[in-house]
Amino acid sequence: MRNRLIFVLLLVFVLCIHSEIAIARFGGEGAFGSVVNYLKVVATHILPSATDTYDLGSLTKRWRNFYTGDLDLTGTGPDISFVVTGGDTMGIHAESDIFIIKNETDNHQWFRAEGSQDIFLNPHSGNVSIGGGYSFPDFRLYVGGTTKITGDTTLGGNLTFSGSSASILVSSSMASVLTIGGVEGAFNGEMTFDFDEEFYAVRVSSTTAHSQLLAFAVPILILNDVTLRFGNSSTSQISLETTGNDNTQWGTNVGSATGSGYVSFMERADMGNANRSPTSAWPAGATSANVVLDVLSSDETVAADGGFLWHDQDDFNIASGTGGIKIWTKIDSTTGIQLGDSDGGVPILIVDTENENVGIGNAALKLWHSAFKAFQIGLTGGLTLVDETDDALDLIQNAFYDTVWRYIETNEASRIRLQLGTIQFYVAPFGTTDDVLTWVEAMRIDNSGNVGIGTTAPTANLQVVQSTAGVGTVAITTNTTCTGTGTQFLNTFKVGDTITITDTAETRAITAITNDTLMTIVSATNEASSTYTLAGGTRLSVLGNGNVGIGTTDPGSLLQVDGNVLIGGSNNELRFYEGVNYVGFEAPALSADQIWVLPPADGKDGDVLTTNASGILSWLSGASEESWAFRSRSGASGTTYAGGFYKHSGTANDFSGNPTFGTVNSSYAAHFFIVTGADTVDELTIRVTGTSITDGGVRDASPDTEDLVIPISTSAGAYYETNIKWLGQVTISVVSGTAKICDFGFAKYWDNNNTDFAVVGLEVTWLGGATDTAPNLILRHHKGTAGNTDWTYTGSGATPPTAIAAMATDHSTTEDNVIDGENGAWKRDNLSVNINGSGNEGAIWEIVTTANKTFELGDALLRITPQ
Repeated sequence: MRNRLIFVLLLVFVLCIHSEIAIARFGGEGAFGSVVNYLKVVATHILPSATDTYDLGSLTKRWRNFYTGDLDLTGTGPDISFVVTGGDTMGIHAESDIFIIKNETDNHQWFRAEGSQDIFLNPHSGNVSIGGGYSFPDFRLYVGGTTKITGDTTLGGNLTFSGSSASILVSSSMASVLTIGGVEGAFNGEMTFDFDEEFYAVRVSSTTAHSQLLAFAVPILILNDVTLRFGNSSTSQISLETTGNDNTQWGTNVGSATGSGYVSFMERADMGNANRSPTSAWPAGATSANVVLDVLSSDETVAADGGFLWHDQDDFNIASGTGGIKIWTKIDSTTGIQLGDSDGGVPILIVDTENENVGIGNAALKLWHSAFKAFQIGLTGGLTLVDETDDALDLIQNAFYDTVWRYIETNEASRIRLQLGTIQFYVAPFGTTDDVLTWVEAMRIDNSGNVGIGTTAPTANLQVVQSTAGVGTVAITTNTTCTGTGTQFLNTFKVGDTITITDTAETRAITAITNDTLMTIVSATNEASSTYTLAGGTRLSVLGNGNVGIGTTDPGSLLQVDGNVLIGGSNNELRFYEGVNYVGFEAPALSADQIWVLPPADGKDGDVLTTNASGILSWLSGASEESWAFRSRSGASGTTYAGGFYKHSGTANDFSGNPTFGTVNSSYAAHFFIVTGADTVDELTIRVTGTSITDGGVRDASPDTEDLVIPISTSAGAYYETNIKWLGQVTISVVSGTAKICDFGFAKYWDNNNTDFAVVGLEVTWLGGATDTAPNLILRHHKGTAGNTDWTYTGSGATPPTAIAAMATDHSTTEDNVIDGENGAWKRDNLSVNINGSGNEGAIWEIVTTANKTFELGDALLRITPQ
């Protein structure tokens, strides 16, 4: 402040010299006196050169006057220097549009004026004007333009800015920028704080209790994220007004130096009494000792006209109109925000910032759970995100989860779950508060749009499953009563109403159920021309006892049809099912109607129906007979055959040496067969080559070949035969695989002309040509299906399957003798053996003798039925 005073005195001295105003009587001590005599020097005195000097030190007398006129200094840079004994030389320097007062010793400039800037000092008050506009300023310092302060500045008095463009620019990187220590600082211009870092933009300090320290009548612009902070001491408070009213702030001493203070924002034009205490507007719990921030409207009651109050009990009160709300910003370790009414009543919004839960309407937040993300509405409703990994969002009523599901209130409960495209509907029966409840899934809509009731996996647009007995699966009713089971239409139809079943071709109509036992189908509409009609009268009746009538309303059987029955379809079949199997009847292609009249009585076993070509059917025996004559050789005994034969190799072979079998040019016309003697270790292929003959008499001597393929791991005793019949000698070779020992030979059998049949009886008669005590007649069932194990490997000729019948077994070995010259017979009528003649099966008569010419003459008859 002392430097500024020296600067002003020098400035006054210069101005006096420049404007012909006589100043000061110089006293002996160098001070300005109070009495001034003027000596005017009219002539202009020009110094000879810039280095010439006047020594004023000789003016030693106290009352010595010095008058001068204009003093012109010319040159490119004229100076006036003041040399002080023992001190620095001070100088006044002038250039074009530049005026400088400086210390010439270190060239430090104390004052510099450039261009058209005006500086004026009021000699009476000591006020200074900079920038024009005030010839005699009323303020200590008037600045008519922008003032830039780059250091700390302390103002002990008022600081006033006037003019629409007046502003103060505070530019500093220091934390303390502007300190106002007086009672009032009124800023009538715009104050802009522009910092790149966060510092105190305005620091206010005062020792006067409750005084208005800083009043802003215009907006304050804070740029570049600068924080505007208002600190306080033990007695300070800050008032920010929306109008320029110069009122003293009301209030009492609030807070202490530890940080609790009071800041009030108000509409001062509506204040009325500016000295009232704001404590009358504080809600319960807020006192002058803990209020942090209070924003009020014109009325002193928050709940009446609006405003908010925030104090260190973590309460934040907001009022609007006649109501208001109260926000508790920190309730406990989990609740971050609680919103209630302004009188401190039941909270209406609670936010759990710890577990991310929200509640609306009630403080009893049973739905909240640390494992859930919950949004409770009222006492019993809410939303929960149960499992974030599965995105399960539940809409819940009257239920909460506490390791198990429980009731919130004594009542029923319900729940809807949305999860991965599926909507599930749950219900729970009536229960008591806090009791465990069990959810029952009532309905589900899957992500394909299927709806399921009673099922969790619907496969149709609507699928209804009745899992327990009781109320019907589907009920359509006009009242609240529903009893019985099944699909029900209760009181939904009156006489004449219909249910229609429609496709693209036609519509069928079902009348209403008129009593407990009767339902009928009536005439249809929109019939397709190619379908039968139901026009006129009742056509279908279903009784309560389960009987169905077609053409009658009183069926006496499970199904009663009065009238003709037409069975049609792609094959014109009529099928009778037993489980999954059925017996079917198929009509042939007919060019005219065909009627068959059944016989009046049943036939006997094995009978068949025959027609007389007029549609009259009758029973005839269905059995047929095939016979063969045979006789024994006169010069030998042993085994011979009728109806076929077996020719066995006497020794087994593995065919690795390509052996032959049979006699050249012999007319066997028989199948070649093998019976394995060992398990195969890989797939074995055996090839037969020779001359073939078909049943149609076609011979092939090219030669013909056929391969028998025996799979890997085939066990010993497996039978394989060729489909081809061979003439003469054949060659057998191994094509691939590991050769295995086999019995082999030729087989010829009777196959009923490749037709399936059943053996139902046999009869053999003979005339003995010699006495034989051990003869036998055997009927064999030849089984040629590939891989069958009914044969036995011996190494010297395979043993055929078990016989259908044998004379020695039936007659016993003591009464089976054939006597020379005597007749004998053997008969069986109780046989029932099916033979696949269309495949590789047939029948062979085997004749065994131990004497030459045992049978002089014999005849074997086989009784069969078709299959």
